[in-house]
Amino acid sequence: YNFLSLNLGYGVSQKITFELETGYYINKTQVYNTTPEISLTGRGFSNFNLLLKYNFYADLSKRIYFLGAAGLKMPASRIYQSVDNVELPYQLQPSQGSYGLIVKSSFVKENSLRGLRYFVTNRVEINGENQYCYKPGSSVFTSLYVSKHLMVPWLKGDWTVILQLRNELRFKDVFKGETNQSTGSCLFFAVPQINYVLNEKWNI
Repeated sequence: YNFLSLNLGYGVSQKITFELETGYYINKTQVYNTTPEISLTGRGFSNFNLLLKYNFYADLSKRIYFLGAAGLKMPASRIYQSVDNVELPYQLQPSQGSYGLIVKSSFVKENSLRGLRYFVTNRVEINGENQYCYKPGSSVFTSLYVSKHLMVPWLKGDWTVILQLRNELRFKDVFKGETNQSTGSCLFFAVPQINYVLNEKWNI
């Protein structure tokens, strides 16, 4: 699949920020091993998530920050998408069709002298049942980031290297009271990144 995400935030005070998360599936395709080969594709908006983020703790001298957020997950559509009068299977639906709750937190520690930053993020998503009696499993995402601002005389520009260690824990889905055994997973990722700031405004 190909997916575009959008995150918007509006700060109403130094401690409170409203956030909107959404995404659009350009294509969500499954190819079936048949003769002739058959493929089905879904596309469209996924969910609209509205969250309230609160800055619980900020120590500017020690460069330590702790933030938390909670909000509602709202489906872009509660009706399953159909293509050429064929209802797409759940796996290809751009939207889960169910409401849910999101809770997330982040902890940040900076060391300005060394150009280092450490931060941990956690996100929990709890899903309800949609109108087709399908309940997506809850998800827990945990990430640890370590970033280093490169301060060497021979390197021109504003460069930062980042290492992300990520765990994704997805619980099994439930359909009409029965657990879908083909769902659920526990994945680990190591993601190295390079970030460049252009004109002190744009991150690449």
